[in-house]
Amino acid sequence: MCKKIKILFGVFGLCCVLTGRLPAQNYNLEETLTGLLRGGYPASFLQSYMEPFTTAMGTSINGVSFHSAKVNFFPHIEFGANTVYVSVPETDRYFSYEGRQYPTFFGPSLSVPDDNINGSGLTGYMIPLIQLDLGMFSSFQASVRGTHYRIPEMGEINLFGLGVKYGLSDLVTLEALHMDLSVQAFYHAYSIGDWLSSGSFAINVQSSTRLSILPLEFFAGLGYERVSLKVKTDNLSGIGDDAIGDILIDGKNGVRLTLGAGLSVWIVNLHAEYDFGFYDSAGGGLSLRF
Repeated sequence: MCKKIKILFGVFGLCCVLTGRLPAQNYNLEETLTGLLRGGYPASFLQSYMEPFTTAMGTSINGVSFHSAKVNFFPHIEFGANTVYVSVPETDRYFSYEGRQYPTFFGPSLSVPDDNINGSGLTGYMIPLIQLDLGMFSSFQASVRGTHYRIPEMGEINLFGLGVKYGLSDLVTLEALHMDLSVQAFYHAYSIGDWLSSGSFAINVQSSTRLSILPLEFFAGLGYERVSLKVKTDNLSGIGDDAIGDILIDGKNGVRLTLGAGLSVWIVNLHAEYDFGFYDSAGGGLSLRF
C-alpha cells in the first residue's frame, strides 16, 4: 500500500510540473495591490480588479470533488490526485471605472496609459488537489482535500477542504437503472500568505450509473456554490499608512452542472469531467480504492 501511495504522490508531482508556467514579467499580486492602494484607489476599485480572481478560484477549488454518486462504507477508503483547469472569458479581463477601462487580475500585463495598473496576463490556470474519501456508517462518506501549490502570478496557495456525502439510493429506488444517487456538501478555505483568505461553500446532488459490460461509470451533478474573499490590506508587505483594513469580495459563482465519466480497473480509477457554471472548467484525476 505504501508503494502505491508513493506512486500516487509521483503523479501528483507530475501534475504540479505540467501545470506550471512562467510568470508574467515583473507581475506580483501582492505588490500590485499595494501599488493600487498607494496610488489612492478606493476599495471599490480593488473589488472590481479582484472579482474575476475570486470567481475563478471558487470554480477551481470546487471542481472534481466527486466522480461517482456511490457511497463507500467503512472501512473502505479512496485516495487520489486531481487537477482542475479554469479559463476566464475576454469580457472579465477588463472592468469599467469612472468611464475608463482597466485590466482585472486576468487582464493583459500592459499598463494603462498614465497609470501603473497591470493584469497578470493569465487567461487560465490549473490547480492540483489531493483528496481522501473515507467510508463511514449509515450511508455517510467523509472527504478531506487540500493542496500547497504556487502559481507565480498569485503566490503560495494553501488550501483545505472538508466534505460529507449522504447516499440517497436507499430512499429512491434506482436499482433497475443501475444508478446511484447522493447529496454532497463541501467547504473549502484557502489563503495566500497572511494577507488573503477565502472561503467557499458548495452543495450538489449527484447521480451515476455503471455499464454492465464495461468498467465505465458516467456521473452528473447539479450544485450551487458561494465564494467570498478577504484582502487584509493591513498585512500587505510595505503598505504602511496606506492600508484601509479588510476588503471583502464576493464571487459571481452560482449554479454548476457537472458531467463526467470514469474508468475503473482493479483498484485504480481514472476520471474526467466538464463543469458548466459562471466560468466553465475541466478536470480529472486518478485515485486508488482500498
